[in-house]
Amino acid sequence: TCLGRSQGARPTDARPFPWSPIGDFGDWLQGATARGVAVGLDQHTARTAALRFGSGVEALHARIARRPELAARLDPALPFCRAEVVHAVEEEMARTLHDVLRRRIPLTLLTRPDARVVSDAAALAGAALEWTPQRRHEEVAGVLRAAHVQTRAHP
Repeated sequence: TCLGRSQGARPTDARPFPWSPIGDFGDWLQGATARGVAVGLDQHTARTAALRFGSGVEALHARIARRPELAARLDPALPFCRAEVVHAVEEEMARTLHDVLRRRIPLTLLTRPDARVVSDAAALAGAALEWTPQRRHEEVAGVLRAAHVQTRAHP
């Protein structure tokens, strides 16, 4: 029992979570990390991507293989690559920069991003979503404004 209640049926006992790797997790993680490094990710970013995307990380690796410039980190201090921005808008239906940088890539939860990082993300998302230059500017301004407010509210 948990909290005085029966746990009941657990459907995931019989079926894995989506994107759950098959087989030994440690072996899978080692292989997925190595494949990420092979397409151009640094070791830490490759491992972090595998942990976040599960078996879906292969789609991220394929994207990087097609566009190697997307292997670079979005922010040098954090293990998120530029391909994750494109993946968020093309595969996960993210439609705003705030959604990309807070919910899909938890960048704004972990740091106060600088304008260069946010602008780079806006260029990547904007190209995929066909944003006008004005829309890109508005998206960047909105993310930076929200980051500034969060930082002031929580010193």
